[in-house]
Amino acid sequence: MLASLISNLKNVVAVTRISGKITESTANDFSRQLKRLKLRAPKMIAVQINSHSGTFGQAQSIVSLLDRTSRELDCPIYTFAEDFAVGPAYYVLCAGNKVFADPHSMVGGIAVSTSTLGLQGLASQTFIKPKILSSGKHKVRLDPFSKLNKQDEEWVKGVLHKRLEVFKNQVLDKRGNKIPRSPELEQRVFSGESFSGKQAMELGLVDRFGEVHSLIQKEYSGFKTLDVSSSERSSAFDMQALSEALSLEQALETIEHAGAVNFANRLEFQELYY
Repeated sequence: MLASLISNLKNVVAVTRISGKITESTANDFSRQLKRLKLRAPKMIAVQINSHSGTFGQAQSIVSLLDRTSRELDCPIYTFAEDFAVGPAYYVLCAGNKVFADPHSMVGGIAVSTSTLGLQGLASQTFIKPKILSSGKHKVRLDPFSKLNKQDEEWVKGVLHKRLEVFKNQVLDKRGNKIPRSPELEQRVFSGESFSGKQAMELGLVDRFGEVHSLIQKEYSGFKTLDVSSSERSSAFDMQALSEALSLEQALETIEHAGAVNFANRLEFQELYY
C-alpha cells in the first residue's frame, strides 16, 4: 500500500505558469503553485512563461524559489518561453536547467530603464505651482514639475548601470558558456534588444525549440502530468491519484508514520486535500 502511494506521488512531472506582468502578486501565486508539490517528488518541474514586463525584485524572488525547490525535490527545472519572455521574464527564463522557446517567441530584452515626464510647461500654462517639502537633500528626485538637473540624471544612470550589471551577471552565470565568445555578439545580447526564438537560440539565450506538453510526451513518457497552475485541476488530479492507492484515512495514517521523503505533516495534508 505504501509502495503504491509513493509511486503515485513520484511518477509525475509538474507544470507551472507565469503570465502577465511580474509583480508581487505573480510571485505569491507562483509560490502557491510550488507549495502544491509538497507531497510530490516530481521528476521535472516545467515553468511556462509569457510576460514582457514587471519588476526584477519579484523576478529574483521567483528565481530563488525555483532554485530552492529544485534542491529540496532534487529535480531539474525546464523553462519555456511562450509569446514573450523579455526583461524580468527572461531573468526567470534563463534560470532553467534547460531553456526552451518557440520560433515565434520574443526573448531577451536584457536591459533596464526608467522614465519621467516633463510637466514644467503644463504647470506654467495652467498656473499650477507645485510645492514639495522634504527633510532630506536627495529625498525628491525626478520631480516631473522641475527641470531634470545633471546631478539627478547621473544618479539615475548610475542606478540603472548597477541594476544592469546584476541582470548581466545572472545571464552569464546561467548561460555564459552558451553565449558566443564574440565581443560583437555579446554586446548585441546585452543591448536590450528582444530576439525571435530562432535568433535567441543562435545567441545562446535558449537551448532549443520546444513546447512543454510535446516535450513531456517525448522525454517523460509514462509519467503523469500534474498541472499545479490551476488549483482546481491539481486537486482533482491528486484526489484521483490517492484514491487509486488507498483511502484518505489510510493515507493520513501512512503519512503520519512513514519516513518517506517529501511527505508533509497531517495538518498540511488535510489542508491540501479538503
